[in-house]
Amino acid sequence: MTSVRAYNSHASGRSAISRDARAVIGPNAAIQLAAALTRADRAETARDLFVGAGLGDWLESPPKQMIDERHAARLHRGLRDRLAWPQAREILADAGRLTGDYIVAHRIPGAFRVLLNCLPRGLGLRLLLDAIARHAWTFVGTGEFRVRRGAPVLLEIRRNPLCARERRKTPVCVWHAAVFETLFQRLVSRDARVEEIACEADGGSCCRFSLSWAPAARAKP
Repeated sequence: MTSVRAYNSHASGRSAISRDARAVIGPNAAIQLAAALTRADRAETARDLFVGAGLGDWLESPPKQMIDERHAARLHRGLRDRLAWPQAREILADAGRLTGDYIVAHRIPGAFRVLLNCLPRGLGLRLLLDAIARHAWTFVGTGEFRVRRGAPVLLEIRRNPLCARERRKTPVCVWHAAVFETLFQRLVSRDARVEEIACEADGGSCCRFSLSWAPAARAKP
């Protein structure tokens, strides 16, 4: 079996997987999409979507291992094709939040969670960005992930498999934005906000996400 290997350059915040790696992505890209559809009372849509993609058995037996990124792409693209964009956006965002919650609960060691919550925001953010870059292959597949540190911090995905060959009038990578935002909110600061400001699907050179912080609430006089 071809192994999946990731590398991380701390200087550039850039991460990609080796050329001979399989084109795989974490199963939550599919599992949490089904969960979000169920939460939205769209079980029938979920069945039509998964069966139409040839993945109907995943509704009864969700995948436990990494999945082919093309399967995840068919599901995400199929949802955007089936529903009006406001409804699709809401479901993709919920699926992203569910994925972020799963990662925090099951993929991040408790000691690291405690450490991040105790550190000053800037230091906690730096450590979390490094961790995200090291594990980027689990959510970008054969794409390339880069962190551009600054104000604001920018997260970029080139050759994003979840919107590959799509042509839309608006950025569509709501799932990724919600995953990122949930991680930053849960592990660094509840004030974190992530917005996709460019997307390959609407002609951008990459899918670019901007991390900002909500203004602090003013104290009442």
